[in-house]
Amino acid sequence: MTFDDIHGMVSNDNGTVIINPFGDAFMMPFGMIDQIKHVKDARLGKVQQQVIKKDTKVTIGDPKDYPKQMTDAISAYAKKIKGIKAIWLKLMVKEGEQSFLLTVEAEGDARSYFQGIADSALPHLPRGMYLDMIPSTDRLAETSTEGEPFYRRKKGLFGRS
Repeated sequence: MTFDDIHGMVSNDNGTVIINPFGDAFMMPFGMIDQIKHVKDARLGKVQQQVIKKDTKVTIGDPKDYPKQMTDAISAYAKKIKGIKAIWLKLMVKEGEQSFLLTVEAEGDARSYFQGIADSALPHLPRGMYLDMIPSTDRLAETSTEGEPFYRRKKGLFGRS
């Protein structure tokens, strides 16, 4: 069995995996398995959907050290994708953990572009930083779209992009 198979089998808060149950048993509750899965997926660059709880304190601002190589790589990707209209970059601090927050304005569901954006960004993501993304329709976007986007699709002739 793969680790992802185990994670899928124990997909609720009450599940536990017991390794070596007839010897020196090691118990892994679902919370531990789920945390390992998130770390594994993040290292592999897989996009994961997370929900920030309503009472979570989140601070958003401009990054002190601007990740130009990363934003250049994201812009190069976005230029190839007609549906992406604009992307903003902010620094987000959530529960003491810093990450870059990308807000994506797109035709249709912006989430459909998140994996491609992540794939272009991850080789340039500074060590120890995370990348979070939200669509411009998210309620957090009101704060995260202040200022100019680092990428905006240029209008072509007759106002078409």
